[in-house]
Amino acid sequence: MSPFREDNYTKWWNQKRAIIFAVTRWNKTLRAKIHKFDGIQTIAWINIKEGMKIHYQMDLQEGEAKLLLIHKKNWILISDCSCQGVTSSLNPGMYRLRVVGNHASLTCTIQKNAQHI
Repeated sequence: MSPFREDNYTKWWNQKRAIIFAVTRWNKTLRAKIHKFDGIQTIAWINIKEGMKIHYQMDLQEGEAKLLLIHKKNWILISDCSCQGVTSSLNPGMYRLRVVGNHASLTCTIQKNAQHI
């Protein structure tokens, strides 16, 4: 069963299997290092204020992975490949940052307008 099917995104629980799954918050930045990851996992809750943007960088070494932002019933795909960028302005509220992977090894860095996440 592939974790990229839409009905798997809607499950409210986290399911993961990984050799290394480390998430740290340091110096106003969230960093995740994930190795041999299968499944779905929420890695952070982010409080967004009016007009804030999220700066991200994802380096995918192997497999498939996606970074998603979830706000109420809105699902925003941030990244599905090795890239970096900035999201458009987001509506205020609490967002869940979720990673979905299939045999994925990746590192990612998330920063919110140089504010604490």
